[in-house]
Amino acid sequence: MEEDRYQKHHVLYIIGLLSLVASLSLFAFTLYILPYLVFGWRYDAPGFIHLWKELLIVKYHFSSSAASQIIGVPFFLLALVFAFIANFSSNRMDNEIYSTELAVENKEQNTRKSPNESIALVLNILLIIVLVFVGAELFQWLIYTEVNRP
Repeated sequence: MEEDRYQKHHVLYIIGLLSLVASLSLFAFTLYILPYLVFGWRYDAPGFIHLWKELLIVKYHFSSSAASQIIGVPFFLLALVFAFIANFSSNRMDNEIYSTELAVENKEQNTRKSPNESIALVLNILLIIVLVFVGAELFQWLIYTEVNRP
């Protein structure tokens, strides 16, 4: 009988499920707004998409296709990121459940990691934090709207 995945690793299970739901929702939303962005079809697309596209066209002088790409690509990329996280957590749980060889090797190799591995891990984490910050600032710059007050 298969082991209960939730009992095996609570955090990975919840992160995987939430990431899967977010990924599927973003993929569905991207597919929903795609005809409006690509073909210019008129239907009940969300209002903020209309306003965002018009803002990019009027204020920043983007073409209609460039504005559509600026709007559509972030939703699609976020969906891919969440899908990758869901896939990673699912594979990690599978490896923990089905890999008895890994558990035996880990017991035999009860050694500490070298300082170089720890430094590399810290640098990778810092690089990810910087990239997320730069991406958030770039996204904020792209959607910034200036309010004209009299």
